[in-house]
Amino acid sequence: MAVISFPFINALANRVANCITGDIEKLEVTVFGTKTNWQSKYDRPFKAHYANDLVERLRGFDSTANNTFEIELRKYEKRAEDYSNDPQKKGRPLTTFVMRDDPQNKTEETNAPEPAVVDDTEDDALTAELKAILSDDIPVPSKPDPRTTPAKRSATNAPTTETRESWKKLDTSSDTNPDAQAALVQLMAALTPKAQPINEDEVRRIARDEAKKTLNPTIVMIHNATTDIQIDMGVQHSQFPVLIKTLQTKFPVWLPGPAGSGKTTAAKNAATALEVPFHHTGAVDNVYQLLGFIDAGGTYHRTTFREAYENGGVFLWDEVDASNPAALVAFNAALENGECVFPDAVIPKHDDCYFIAAANTYGSGATHEYVGRTKIDAATVDRFVMLDWHYDEILERAIAGDNDWTKYVQSVRKAVKAAGVKHLVTPRASIRGNALLAAGINRDEVIKMTVRKGMSDDQWRTVSNNIGSR
Repeated sequence: MAVISFPFINALANRVANCITGDIEKLEVTVFGTKTNWQSKYDRPFKAHYANDLVERLRGFDSTANNTFEIELRKYEKRAEDYSNDPQKKGRPLTTFVMRDDPQNKTEETNAPEPAVVDDTEDDALTAELKAILSDDIPVPSKPDPRTTPAKRSATNAPTTETRESWKKLDTSSDTNPDAQAALVQLMAALTPKAQPINEDEVRRIARDEAKKTLNPTIVMIHNATTDIQIDMGVQHSQFPVLIKTLQTKFPVWLPGPAGSGKTTAAKNAATALEVPFHHTGAVDNVYQLLGFIDAGGTYHRTTFREAYENGGVFLWDEVDASNPAALVAFNAALENGECVFPDAVIPKHDDCYFIAAANTYGSGATHEYVGRTKIDAATVDRFVMLDWHYDEILERAIAGDNDWTKYVQSVRKAVKAAGVKHLVTPRASIRGNALLAAGINRDEVIKMTVRKGMSDDQWRTVSNNIGSR
């Protein structure tokens, strides 16, 4: 077991550092509602700096947050103790951190890099290894130290971009299953070339290809065939690849989906993927909000639609089903004819102009949830291809945090639908609820503020019965 002496700001930070790395992340999410990319933010040893930072942040919070921090920390300390005492985990022990200035500390001071820790609470050891890869903390089996016995061999170290020897075997004391070991051997060989520095783009590609097999995220890489440039879009909505392919056909796209499903974000990301500017407008009451106008002095006033139409870009018409149907007539002609009559000139449509209309309905008019929506002329709707934009709960957990609160919100959403209650429980409830809980607000109050909202007692009773106790 590696022991590292470190100047912690207090004993509480020392306790935090001795928890499993994944549990420290959970502690941050529960108390502060944030998740730090600690591998890129801190120097080694990561966990020690991470622990100091969390405890320093805690000083700015009230007693409720401090109590929550202590309760959660005790739980994670017990998990770390159980992990360390598990005989099956002796091949992958946790690092022990001690207070550098503690007079009772007899450990030699060391600046050795913190060994990479695998959070063995995951069901699949390979999944845990791949999660570390995606976080840039890539574990590679360490070279035996001739000064130590095999039983005292150090844990694994994260690689740098320097050339290193490619190891052929994994530590057989690990409880990773043989298939997982074989997969990791191949992965490590690919990540550690013998004669040249590691190519970071290649590392990312291989890691994500392997991650797709086990974690199943929607990770999008865009290849520009003209410039031969790869654009890393990261984790996206599950429908995002379909959106990009549809836009490349140059058909205008109608995105019908519930509030908070990420339609606007997807449109912005589409502009990035297509390497064009992003332009947008909200609900339109008058055609001049689209086409612009010439004032009394003879000056033409441009619009975001004109910019996209003339110079290229993704144009998002948000809340299109809350707009004046008459304003859509001018839009129809611009879509269909390849040119548009603006107040000052007739302008041909740019080759790199893409249209997205975001809506809560299919243009069929008001619903119980969306009473302000207007019925759109069928000829207008027919000019668009429809791409349903549902809630992506995997993406929701990635953004809001994969924790008890987010899971609770998602269970309420399912219960609302099953009970036939006309009520929206959007991903905003997950994001905002986590932040409110981190601010020290009582959970019951947060439920009222973000989930229940205007539900009657009878409706809430029905929904609560469907999801069971919290």
